[in-house]
Amino acid sequence: MLKPSAAPSVNQSSMRSATCSGVPATVRSASGRERREVLPNRLATKPLGRIVTLDVDDRVRGVPRARVLEIASRLDRLPPNTQVTLAWTVSANGRLVANETRNLREAEIRPGDRRDRYIFSAPTAGHFTVHADLHFVTTEGVIQVSQNSSRSADLLIK
Repeated sequence: MLKPSAAPSVNQSSMRSATCSGVPATVRSASGRERREVLPNRLATKPLGRIVTLDVDDRVRGVPRARVLEIASRLDRLPPNTQVTLAWTVSANGRLVANETRNLREAEIRPGDRRDRYIFSAPTAGHFTVHADLHFVTTEGVIQVSQNSSRSADLLIK
């Protein structure tokens, strides 16, 4: 039988560090013997999806500094009312050059592989860093779960 501890016999600082990694509890056997231990906190969630590849080297015909960003992702079977957001940013020397965020509609959220394409037009030639995020928020049940998958790539435009 497990019961939450009412009065810990350890000082507050050690108890605080124990609760960060687990839950203090008193375990009582059938014979009545008790022992105090910290039960590990092991919330396990399976990945809802991930970015498989980020491809940034396709050129747009007729626009010399434009590139097609292609994000290949894989979605698992998602609980109802899951919100899925796909975002990308392009930066140069730590400064934001371009970005886009897209919330997927319910009809677009289905298990399997998907490809999303965006066109990025560089303001000047140079070295850029492209970063893509696939973000999931599910509110099914009592606990809200949030997961993220990311990929980055470097791009040189001459």
